[in-house]
Amino acid sequence: MNIIFDLDGTLIDSRTRLYSLFCHLVPDVSLSFENYWQFKRSGIGHEHLLGLLNKNEAGYFESFHKSWMELIESDEYLQLDKPFDGVEILLKSLTQNKCKLFLLTARQFPEKVYMQLQGFGWADYFCEVMVTGQKVTKKDMLKRLNIQFSSTVMVGDTGSDIANSNEMGAYSIGVLSGFHSEETLLKYNPNTVVGSVTDINVQNPMGI
Repeated sequence: MNIIFDLDGTLIDSRTRLYSLFCHLVPDVSLSFENYWQFKRSGIGHEHLLGLLNKNEAGYFESFHKSWMELIESDEYLQLDKPFDGVEILLKSLTQNKCKLFLLTARQFPEKVYMQLQGFGWADYFCEVMVTGQKVTKKDMLKRLNIQFSSTVMVGDTGSDIANSNEMGAYSIGVLSGFHSEETLLKYNPNTVVGSVTDINVQNPMGI
């Protein structure tokens, strides 16, 4: 069986990184961590959120987005990421059960993904690490994989992850540890929704 994991919000808790950068870029707005993620998990993107915060003057979002992309994968902010509890045990157990593990992320810089995986001790668990580099879509990368999607599980925390999985004919698992709420994820018709990746049935990932 093949299992394709998303990274941020699925294996790694990146909420502090994103919230910290948002506060850095919009220092005059008082928005708590909980409120920020309440907006994000309900599917509200930054452009909409900035509008709600009355930051909608001409060019504001474009400037914000440019700075965001320049800083979000800097070493300063990446060091705020933490692996979710139990992820290494999960990856090890799945590997021992002869599952082939893949990683698919929309990060910009492959080398920083590899460094992070090595830092967490996860690099050897994945037979392939796919990073879009913000140059292609996740779907494009999936189409290049020479695997049987009917025997593949895709695990992610966003609606687009679920949509890609369903379109490729894989078994889709949505996790609630990241960017979208259960209500938002269910709109994309996942096969299963779990609280976190550690809720996956190691013996039978399609039989949760």
